[in-house]
Amino acid sequence: MLQPYSVLLFDIEGTTSAISFVTETLFPFAATHLADFLEKNIDQLDDVVHAFREQALHDLEMGRNDVVPIPLEDRSAILESIVYNALAQITADRKVTPLKFIQGQIWAEGYQTGTLKGHVFDDVLSTFQNLVAQQKRIYIYSSGSVQAQKLLFGHSIAGDLRSYISGYFDTNIGHKIHEKSYRDIANEIGVPCYEVLFLTDKISEADAASKAGCQVVILNRPGNLKQPPNRFITWTNFKMLCTR
Repeated sequence: MLQPYSVLLFDIEGTTSAISFVTETLFPFAATHLADFLEKNIDQLDDVVHAFREQALHDLEMGRNDVVPIPLEDRSAILESIVYNALAQITADRKVTPLKFIQGQIWAEGYQTGTLKGHVFDDVLSTFQNLVAQQKRIYIYSSGSVQAQKLLFGHSIAGDLRSYISGYFDTNIGHKIHEKSYRDIANEIGVPCYEVLFLTDKISEADAASKAGCQVVILNRPGNLKQPPNRFITWTNFKMLCTR
């Protein structure tokens, strides 16, 4: 049974939004536009190129076979190697910072032109409205960048939802399977962990949040991966948030 809470911390994939939106829409969109985006912008992305080069060196040292080194000179060769590595990272769903940055820039263009609309489940808008009316605060915590989170909720199929959201967290505060991340989030928000209700579709994240002292609910949305038996409350939608 849940205890009173003042803050709700929402995961995105499988919680507010369908996993398929990321895997079948966002990732392919970024992959399709990757080479063109880099060709147009590579000269203004020195820090990103350096980060890709450092990541490639690290991956090669770790023995990965889906990476090529990025040369120091020859613009065409630099572009070709970054595209190769980025596409491999997208395929492997890797959470690496330079890739997330480029994806965010490509998605921003898609959202701004109306080509992309962020998917949210049918009950998200009414739930957010209800929670704000209850004077509860809503935060988002996703492995996707804060920029990507704001784009999704700002250009969603339910309209611009950003006015309901008090803040956003990504892996800059820590990985989602580390309990310290949730303590740091609660500290930044300014509440004890037990006042935070974390909603996610992954048991590994639920375990970390619970160990930190947060309350947790697992979401079993359509299209979510089947979770093994666990100790957490499980919902199929947000209905219970609107009846408290």
